[in-house]
Amino acid sequence: MRICLNILLSLVAISLMLSSCKRIDDKDEKVKDSEVKSDNLIVNVSNSFNSAQKSVVQVLFDKYDRMSFSSENELYRRFFGGDSINYLHDFINKRIKYFVPIDEKELEKSFGDATKAIGAGYSLMWMYPVCNPSVGIPRVLCNGKVIKLKSSRHGVVVSGPAFFYSSTTDVERISILAHEARHADCPVEPDPYMACYLIEDPDNSTVTKENKRCGYIHAKCNDNDSARACDDLSWGSYAVSYIVLEKIHQDCLSCTEEERQVALLLSKEYDKRFLINKDKIFEGTPDLSSYDE
Repeated sequence: MRICLNILLSLVAISLMLSSCKRIDDKDEKVKDSEVKSDNLIVNVSNSFNSAQKSVVQVLFDKYDRMSFSSENELYRRFFGGDSINYLHDFINKRIKYFVPIDEKELEKSFGDATKAIGAGYSLMWMYPVCNPSVGIPRVLCNGKVIKLKSSRHGVVVSGPAFFYSSTTDVERISILAHEARHADCPVEPDPYMACYLIEDPDNSTVTKENKRCGYIHAKCNDNDSARACDDLSWGSYAVSYIVLEKIHQDCLSCTEEERQVALLLSKEYDKRFLINKDKIFEGTPDLSSYDE
């Protein structure tokens, strides 16, 4: 079956033109370093966020930096490799290096105001030249640094408007970072044939669940949905969100009781996004690798 590359090229033309992380020429001017800092996260936060958005991110980072965990949690340990929050630090820092806002025009075309974040792997931008070598490697400029999107670990995560809504708590924002980080894992490098399917038609019978582990692509929650907001893979992004929220609910030493209860409610909500039995979601040993590590 031949994939329609005209559709592919049109997708490339409109894909994620970011206000702070834009397609660039080599002569683009550099900007100053980000003002938002964290002691434990190495994420470079774009200067294109407005002051209110930066304040939200700084408050989030401050809360994250103070967070600590107690006791053991089997799922958290199985996925992250240990019980302390340092394992979560390492997981996020390997996968998220740039946090940027999405361009409002592109948001209207593709995603919508309810978008909270778009992960490094989920955007699939890096797969376009794999599918069609005539398409150049996408490049973006973030705070003066040129990033070539050559693999799932390019490190760019895009925020949507809902990330900054007052209804989105810091507990949820922490789970979002872990969720989007998981999208940056791709254990097996896709060949051009499979990359085209993963971009255009991941529901095609040719695409196996193992193929969809490149980026841990979501599934439609039901046949009537147009968006993909559920998981039919073990140890997917919603599973990672669930694990982090359960850990916060059970073992967060620095959290208030209200924050623990928020984590519990959110974990129950993410539980609904599993399309297979929970035993299958957490079956076996999770693969945290990416082919280009």
